[in-house]
Amino acid sequence: MSPLTATSRTDFLFKMRLLPPALISLLPVISAFPSPPQCTTNSVTAYENTTGPVTLNTSPLDPYENIKNSAINETAWEYYYFDSISSDGSAGLAIVFFRDPSLSVLGYGNLRISVDAVWSNGTKFSTMLFVGESSVSTCSGVTKGLWNTTSEGFEFSFEVSETLKTASISLSGPQVSGTWSLSSFAPPRTPDGLIYPSPKASVELAPLIYWNEAIPAGNVQTSFTLAGTPFSFTGIGGHDRNWAPYIWDYIAEHWYWVRIITGPYTLVYWIWTSYDGQTYTSAFVSENGVEVFGTQNGEDVTFTLTYGGKVHGSFKDESTGFVVELEDKSCGKKWKFEIEHANIAFEAPAGNNDAYSRFVNTASGGEVGGKVWNGVGGSEQNVMQEVYPMA
Repeated sequence: MSPLTATSRTDFLFKMRLLPPALISLLPVISAFPSPPQCTTNSVTAYENTTGPVTLNTSPLDPYENIKNSAINETAWEYYYFDSISSDGSAGLAIVFFRDPSLSVLGYGNLRISVDAVWSNGTKFSTMLFVGESSVSTCSGVTKGLWNTTSEGFEFSFEVSETLKTASISLSGPQVSGTWSLSSFAPPRTPDGLIYPSPKASVELAPLIYWNEAIPAGNVQTSFTLAGTPFSFTGIGGHDRNWAPYIWDYIAEHWYWVRIITGPYTLVYWIWTSYDGQTYTSAFVSENGVEVFGTQNGEDVTFTLTYGGKVHGSFKDESTGFVVELEDKSCGKKWKFEIEHANIAFEAPAGNNDAYSRFVNTASGGEVGGKVWNGVGGSEQNVMQEVYPMA
């Protein structure tokens, strides 16, 4: 197992520019798989690759935690994303389990876990750990993921209930150990705002990027030791899945994403400008665990960057927060949420192709004309310096 340093991440993105067009043009076949049997296990090793296209599962009825790619080739990837923010909005933690060949040019293989944390005082911790084996098993009402290196005793695991009500993580490895748990209070949904399961839903966020949100929001408890320092909090968080046939540098120009909770309200919003120059959006609001607003690519959502706060990213985008306003024109209801960055949780190293910042935030909002609730959330902003050609 080898940690990926900032220098090696920068080296990776430089080397990606040198990949031949033949390597990056392996567009997978996209189709729907039938439902799996009751108990399944999907296992791969770090250097296990197939040559040629793989199949991406885009069925909205496929269980959210199932592996979505039929195999690992040179370009397709998927991951399990878990994030959390402390109850005062000043600290945060994100853990991601990857099956992703994009760093294989560094010789580490396709399986890794990233752990990024920020303490309330702004101190940050970030590591990326590579492992030799990965398995995802579903049986008896739970999906279990295990990323490990048996010979070295490193184990990183997650569990998500079949009902998508709970999720938990256990990490045991160099510089990282501890547990994380999430209990949902918002229903699982797709980018178009439909609640799972729905045969009419779509998991396509934008061209060549797929997303489901198993737990849009829930209560979180964390208890970790990171590089010998205790790191624990209670707060809120969520769990998402993403998968695609190409890495971000080929399919996105820029994006903003936010998950916030204010009182009884949950807001998740993603505004994504694709490689085709078009902008795609997904918006979801729940109140006391019931969806009250959901739309995709609608004109009934306004996103406005704000300035003048205390915290902004290190790149050209110096916005310190944003405002999201939503309107259900069928009933006249409106919602407004204001988000302000409290701390930078993680940033891509300077010189990378992606000018990426992740924040923990304070927030306020609710239904217009009603009580304004205070809350917290997490957000991302990213701008690609160059959108790489696919062929």
